[in-house]
Amino acid sequence: MKSLRKLTHIPSVVRGQSINYRPELDGIRGLSIVVIVFHHFDYVGAHYFGGRGFLGVDIFFVLSGFLITQILLKYRNEGIKLRRFYLRRVARLYPILLLSTLGLSFYLRNDYQFLDRTPAIHTILYIKNFWPWGGLFGPMWSLSAEEQFYLIFPLILLLGLKFFTKKSLSFFLTVWLGVIWCIALNESAPTFNFNADGIFNLVVFRPSIILVGALIALNISQLEELVGRFYYVSLTVLVALIYGAISFQFPPLAGLATGLLILQLSSSVTQRYRIARGIKVILSFAPLAWIGLLSYSIYIWHLPMIFFSTDHFTIQAITNIPLFLGKLLTIAALSFYLVERPILKIFARRH
Repeated sequence: MKSLRKLTHIPSVVRGQSINYRPELDGIRGLSIVVIVFHHFDYVGAHYFGGRGFLGVDIFFVLSGFLITQILLKYRNEGIKLRRFYLRRVARLYPILLLSTLGLSFYLRNDYQFLDRTPAIHTILYIKNFWPWGGLFGPMWSLSAEEQFYLIFPLILLLGLKFFTKKSLSFFLTVWLGVIWCIALNESAPTFNFNADGIFNLVVFRPSIILVGALIALNISQLEELVGRFYYVSLTVLVALIYGAISFQFPPLAGLATGLLILQLSSSVTQRYRIARGIKVILSFAPLAWIGLLSYSIYIWHLPMIFFSTDHFTIQAITNIPLFLGKLLTIAALSFYLVERPILKIFARRH
């Protein structure tokens, strides 16, 4: 266990010094990426979670909004230029995406299924969400939508805080989010299928759940105090939101549940309530947090691994799932420790 903790420890030069590290949030990521991986076994006919893997993406969006907004607020308070945020984000995400996409495209260059190079080009340009899902690069729609969001949101956040109060900006973002999802409900009627490709891939719709995390970060003190005061009520609401998200697969329910859980896991709440402490201990469990730490690498590599493990999606089963998961974790760990982390160290030294 000590050796695993050593592996999961991320020096400040890599994770940055903008915000404190919270292992329980990596634990949430760990659970989410497991759901997503099993969801994508449907490429080979194995159906897990009834299509609910999309909820894992919603959870990632909220965690991203919470953490990124905290970083942006810290940059603003310390007078750090926004250019550094964008450069660090490129250093964190793009090298492994480029490596995997170009590597797969080259390796499969003579495969009749991959004579069309446009999905790879769309992935590299972060515009995959404008085209239908499916294929080896199908899951990259979410990365594209998220990056498009972060091209715009930091400017809105910092300009908004320059001319308005946090309260006014929060009100604007809440109204924005509400309008978007009223439109989404209307557009999806009568089937209310929010997992279909098309309009819900676009940055204005599903990725807008990032705003839930952003709103929490903007109002963290007040919201933590509120949850701490009415913890058992918030716990009941959390259970109801989780049930609703699983039953109806309505993305805002998953977003609100994730946001509420983030607040319940804060130090000010866990110090007062035993249940909150217990949940935090479970989610901070080192192996689970380590999987969360590797979640981006796992997301990048899991579908290629399924592809090669099933002879190009032609074998309708993965016979040894534990062995497959072991290989996937090995590839993801190599990706993280040999590519992602060294590049971030170089960036940290130069910036």
